[in-house]
Amino acid sequence: MGCGFEENADLVGAINVLRAGHARLACAETSPAVRGVGPRTHRSESGDGRLNAVGIPVL
Repeated sequence: MGCGFEENADLVGAINVLRAGHARLACAETSPAVRGVGPRTHRSESGDGRLNAVGIPVL
């Protein structure tokens, strides 16, 4: 950031993601081209319903 703001990189990244999400929501209200943009997610067909992605513990 060019303003001299210094903070943990994870926090700055989270702020940037939040701002981008807010901008997308604001634009979606005025522009139909923005709606539906982005990858879709789907449920796994594994059957047990537990998450097994890296970094997410399975209970």
